[in-house]
Amino acid sequence: MFKKKKVFIGGEKVIPFSLYFSKRRRDFISENKNYYSNYYIDYTFGGYHSLLAIIEHLKQKHNSFEILLPSYLCHSVLTPFKQRNVDFFFYKVDGNLDPDFVDIKAKITKEVRAILFIDYMGKSLKPKVVKYLDYFECNGIEVIQDLVQNIDIKKEHLYGDFIFNSYRKQYSFEGSILLSKKPIGILFERGTNYRFIINKRIGQILRFFYLNLRLFSPKAFLFFIGRAEECYYSNKIYRLPSESRHLLNRVDSDGIKIRHQLYYEKLLLEFESYVPEVFRERSTTFLGFFIQTNRRDEVRMNLRNSNIFCPIHWLSPSDIGESNFSESHKLSEQALTIPISDLDESNFEYLKYNLKKHLTS
Repeated sequence: MFKKKKVFIGGEKVIPFSLYFSKRRRDFISENKNYYSNYYIDYTFGGYHSLLAIIEHLKQKHNSFEILLPSYLCHSVLTPFKQRNVDFFFYKVDGNLDPDFVDIKAKITKEVRAILFIDYMGKSLKPKVVKYLDYFECNGIEVIQDLVQNIDIKKEHLYGDFIFNSYRKQYSFEGSILLSKKPIGILFERGTNYRFIINKRIGQILRFFYLNLRLFSPKAFLFFIGRAEECYYSNKIYRLPSESRHLLNRVDSDGIKIRHQLYYEKLLLEFESYVPEVFRERSTTFLGFFIQTNRRDEVRMNLRNSNIFCPIHWLSPSDIGESNFSESHKLSEQALTIPISDLDESNFEYLKYNLKKHLTS
């Protein structure tokens, strides 16, 4: 029915050359300053760097502290805590990705000084968390709001003492905005993480050549992308790169949000039964189309063979015991995110056809 040649959905993308010279102009720094006027604003190299800055601030404030983390998360979230020797403990997250506040209360001790919540796929937890903010404050606990999977940071959805995102989850370049209720005073490393940028750009370009021209091999681009990831977690805090600042002033963020919502709703009409209830609404701009299936690995492989590259959010870290967090492990074994940022009228039907073929068969 479809020719899969030249149809590629998901995976690492090259930065469109035209974006560097786009006539579209905005001043996103000034826009954010006006929009998030109740917060102090910093910009870092990425979500990891923003979280590292938060940890540094909390260590200066408390000398030593413990933190509660959700039992459903990416293993990379643990990296900065391990690097700074911060003890972390997990609280339960149920099958609908809601925090278990009974479990949270049971695990709060005098050593716990922070708790992290993740707004999964961009769905705000504010209606759930806001009920407990006074309780956390009375116990001297500061709230970290992880918006890494959020592409539409609305101020009415903010509830954390510290809030951060990751631009590389939306775009092909790096960066993060860090909002805080009090100044953090970040000690930035001089310069930028050029080793990451160079390896990442080479990997993105080699992947483009392989997919479109069949030049080089997957090992080539995977090597450079892998090396870039190693450089990313450098144990240092870097500023937002000047390249990213330039591109953020030119990217059509509103158009991206509109496109996300359009194709998310179209997919929801066809595959709603595979989507957790929390992600079935139409008012949120979701990062991707999150589904659950017992045949996850099989479906993912079949889609990859059709040039549809779907990430897993997430494989459960070994730090999280399966016996105590069975629902999180079940999610981890079934979750698959269908990328929607690449979709347009020319490839949506191709995606829908392959999802029906491999998911519902």
